[in-house]
Amino acid sequence: MAELKERARRLAKEPEFRVMLRRKHERRLVDECVKPLASYRAEELARMWVNFFGPDPAYHEARRRFVFKGNPPPQGSQAPIETAAEADPWILSQGAARASMGVMSVFLTGVRPQIDLNRG
Repeated sequence: MAELKERARRLAKEPEFRVMLRRKHERRLVDECVKPLASYRAEELARMWVNFFGPDPAYHEARRRFVFKGNPPPQGSQAPIETAAEADPWILSQGAARASMGVMSVFLTGVRPQIDLNRG
């Protein structure tokens, strides 16, 4: 931590520090014109939704291994979250529809809606 603070102090004392910040800000503005941050966020949310609720169980397997430190779950533990979705395909179809509408509204408005996957 001390090294980080020292590096920050040295950088702040640089004669060109303000110029570096201005150039960085200008590059960010140009990048934002090419592809807004909201687009990146919407794409990431769409990928995350597929990881959490899609048909591939890899995320849930990796999470289970992490939570249980590679050991099998304790006897009598609850089934993983994807089981509820697999038992009722309506959950996935409704969740996918709501998530895709949320992603689309982010693209159109730049505002992320609140999505309640529990409402019917």
